[in-house]
Amino acid sequence: MMMNRSHLQSSSFFFLLSFLFFSKVNEEGIEENDIQLVMSQSKATRSKAVKTLRKCNNDIVNAIMVRFISFQNIFFIGFYLGIG
Repeated sequence: MMMNRSHLQSSSFFFLLSFLFFSKVNEEGIEENDIQLVMSQSKATRSKAVKTLRKCNNDIVNAIMVRFISFQNIFFIGFYLGIG
C-alpha cells in the first residue's frame, strides 16, 4: 500500500498524541483539586495537567494558560495538516 506524505504526517501526529495521552506520570506532590481544575478549564488530559503543573511549579493559573495555548496550537496544526 502506497502512503502519501499527508497520510504519513497525520498517522505520525496521531501516534504522538496517543503516546502523550496514555503515558503515566508521577502525581506526587500535586493536589488532586489542582489537577482537576487544570483538566476542566483547559480540556487537558490528566497526564498533561500534571506535567504542566510540574513545569509551572504548581501555579494553577499559569498551567491553565499554558495548556490552553497548547490546545489552540494543536488545533491549528491539525487544521493545517487537514485532519482537524
